[in-house]
Amino acid sequence: MKKNNHKTKWFYLTLRIQIVVIFILTIAEILVGRKVDSDLSRNIYIMIQSFFLMLVTFIPLLVSKTWRVEIPSILEVLFILFVVSHVLLGEIGRFYARFTWWDSMLHFISGGLIALFGFSLINLLNQHEKINIVMSPFFSAFFVVCFALAVGALWEIAEFSFDTFFGSNSQRYANIYTGNDFIGQQALFDTMKDLILDLIGALIIGVVGYFDIKHRQGKGLIDKFEIIRVKSNQS
Repeated sequence: MKKNNHKTKWFYLTLRIQIVVIFILTIAEILVGRKVDSDLSRNIYIMIQSFFLMLVTFIPLLVSKTWRVEIPSILEVLFILFVVSHVLLGEIGRFYARFTWWDSMLHFISGGLIALFGFSLINLLNQHEKINIVMSPFFSAFFVVCFALAVGALWEIAEFSFDTFFGSNSQRYANIYTGNDFIGQQALFDTMKDLILDLIGALIIGVVGYFDIKHRQGKGLIDKFEIIRVKSNQS
């Protein structure tokens, strides 16, 4: 366990150094680079994304200390890698523009991961000594699907806010090559596609979790996948 923790610390250190370098280079580009509106807007967007990515790297530690729960190192790494796939590769590395399937893949995966996280929250509530909640398999599955959709909707609201205030095109309401705005339902296509993929990913985990809990009486795959565990008093 100590060896894994040591590797995780090096992973975080390396990632944070990269983020700081990107942040500094972006500021330098804003100060001395070409004064083109599109370039300035993109650099500001990258600077803000880098700042929030740095904050995200501290979330697992904050959650663990605040709510006294133990988060496995593998989950921390998967969580950070997913965010990196969005910010460093998707936005800064322009994977969203280079590969049309990149955004769809991440939304599909995120729906499943968030649903799995939802099952873990239910397990955490069941473990808590002050909370006496026992959810049926169906309601547990229904909850995690709704939970994943709620997070997906919040994400779309965040993208809409970025596009409104910084002139970005994260919701793909405009053609990425010509810059021309789409018209009518076509302008909504990317947002609705993202939410539908979130739903599909969450439904898959929800259905698997439902049958897993129902037929194995809480001793199946979902229950064994202890993403979050209550810390013991000795820790």
